[in-house]
Amino acid sequence: MTRLLNAVTLLGAGAQGSRLAYLWSRIGRPVYLVDKSPTQLGLALATVQRLRASNPPSEPGQVISLTADNLDKALHNSWLAIECVPEDLECKRPVMVELDRKSDPETIIASNSSSYSISDICKGLRLRAHDRFVNLHSVCPPKTPRYVGNVIGPSNFCILTHLS
Repeated sequence: MTRLLNAVTLLGAGAQGSRLAYLWSRIGRPVYLVDKSPTQLGLALATVQRLRASNPPSEPGQVISLTADNLDKALHNSWLAIECVPEDLECKRPVMVELDRKSDPETIIASNSSSYSISDICKGLRLRAHDRFVNLHSVCPPKTPRYVGNVIGPSNFCILTHLS
């Protein structure tokens, strides 16, 4: 990967997507929030603004809302893509295939699912590289805002990532 990628793409602007947009934007980096519904994107941006008002980041990153037909633009600038679509395998699987097909081969692709393991989601899918798919659950307790989350990968390891 030759270009500097510092953005995160979130696919799904519901409750989880809007909260994750707030969390990832707290470190001063751009976040692409992608959804098929412009109305949902507006609601998500309002949620991000409410969260920022109650707990302002020192250097907020820009949250850029895009409709799903502009996913390529978001992925082009992102090192990480996280699906935040409803907890339904029939919904998640096509999203993972699309993220795999449209993103750079070195982009990490994560699921925010708490119901399904990444192995369950990707089972039987034709993907370029299974080793870049992970479950990611972000946490942001008020006293530790620089910690991002737990990552569970194909080898079932866990990482707590600290953002400095």
